[in-house]
Amino acid sequence: MQLNNLKSPKQIVEACPGMTMGGLRMLLFHSRTNGLESCVVRLGRKLLIDEVAFVKWLEELREQAPGTRAVPRPSVVSSGSRGPRGKR
Repeated sequence: MQLNNLKSPKQIVEACPGMTMGGLRMLLFHSRTNGLESCVVRLGRKLLIDEVAFVKWLEELREQAPGTRAVPRPSVVSSGSRGPRGKR
């Protein structure tokens, strides 16, 4: 890893027109389960992404599952139609 490859999430989104900040945040939130953690450097509250490793991670996802959803959505447990206190 080289220091000049480290980018902020904002810089990654600016460099990749097809990616939104919300999409990147979702990937980062689940980085420990989707394999992205190896591309992330956390310094306190600051989060940096190794751009070269991130591109390699994206390419590996594309090779693993061509024509399918690259990153599986986390499962959501439904609590039915009632709210948290049982009210409708």
